[in-house]
Amino acid sequence: MALILVSCTSMIGRGTSLCDEECTDIGCWGPSAGQCFTCRHDALEDGTCVPPCDPENHFIIQPTDDGGIRTCGLCDEQCTGGCTGPSNADCISCRNFQIGSHCTNECNEGQYPVGKICELCPDFCTQGCTGNEHMIGDGGCNQCSIVLIDHEENFMRCLDSLDSCDVDHLQVNSNMYPNSSVCQKCHPECEGGCERAGDSTGCRLCKRHTRGIYCVEQCSSSEYPDADKICRNCDPTCLHCNNGTDTDCTKCENLEVLLEDDKRKCVTECPLEFPYILETYTCVAACPENSFKSEDNICKSCHPECNEGCHNETNKGCLVCEHVKLDGACVAECPDSHEDTNGVCEMSKRFEASPASSPLKVLILITILVLVVVLVVAIVIVVLKLKGPIHRAPNAMYLNDMTKTEESDRDDGGNGIA
Repeated sequence: MALILVSCTSMIGRGTSLCDEECTDIGCWGPSAGQCFTCRHDALEDGTCVPPCDPENHFIIQPTDDGGIRTCGLCDEQCTGGCTGPSNADCISCRNFQIGSHCTNECNEGQYPVGKICELCPDFCTQGCTGNEHMIGDGGCNQCSIVLIDHEENFMRCLDSLDSCDVDHLQVNSNMYPNSSVCQKCHPECEGGCERAGDSTGCRLCKRHTRGIYCVEQCSSSEYPDADKICRNCDPTCLHCNNGTDTDCTKCENLEVLLEDDKRKCVTECPLEFPYILETYTCVAACPENSFKSEDNICKSCHPECNEGCHNETNKGCLVCEHVKLDGACVAECPDSHEDTNGVCEMSKRFEASPASSPLKVLILITILVLVVVLVVAIVIVVLKLKGPIHRAPNAMYLNDMTKTEESDRDDGGNGIA
């Protein structure tokens, strides 16, 4: 078959060429860039003519010293920013992720990305991870060999693969994660571990006290701990106690009688030899000093201003005053208008000399003035009543009229008019 040479200067239609624009003027044997006799710029490994090699996506296979045609190699699809060879290990930088020196589309199983670098998951993680935190979830393991669960703090922590649960936790198989163990925290009152986590009935030993099958921090107020730290019930008459008999009460439900050696006996009513009751509900033989016995045999404290006893709780019921007495009442000190005379507040003489200084004298003066005013008013009223009504004198016009009438009567009589 004869070879047909087509000149690039041959034109078909205006502005077009039979050869690709990357072909030189030597010509081509077809219209594509892979059918050029020689390339205008650079060429790929298959001979296709291309523009100058793009450093972002190509590398130079066959450079030339004379500026001639170079052969361009295509970078791996995982490369970005160029490459030095055709493999994913020749990338200048990776488009997605990097494992060792290789660029890859994603990290392998058992790895997690830190930026674009794939790191191995920690040994304590199983089923992969999303980070290296000692936890299950984002940033930690998908699953752990041993999981420490703390319900009080509400968290789960992955233990290292060579670790095991400490003495304060119970290791059990996980129902949530197959082939995993869970460390469940023992109850805080457990000591030396537990057979069952979550409550104090599963403790091997109790840290403080024991009440039945439970480990407790302390015995209740109606209990006492024995020598083995077992909580025992107080005597029924006790409210609190330090042992089990009725004389070991530290506080009684009702009344108490004090005994020797700081002991007390609880009773429901005071015995005859201790008939009186203190305000602390203690039965005594007699009320203490500076107190008095009420009608219901309760010893009540006297007023603070009393001394040596009292009849009632007021400052007027004192047998003796602690300080001074004023108008029958015990007070801390006399007022300014009085002087202390052998423990009794008496009116000061300088206040007696001044009439205005005594409220009583002022009241008497006011009363006298009021009585005088009332007496004067009464006298005036009596005098007016004794004089009777007052008659007014007739005026002059009335008298003139009366005179004229009398004269007319006399004239008529003289004329004989009947």
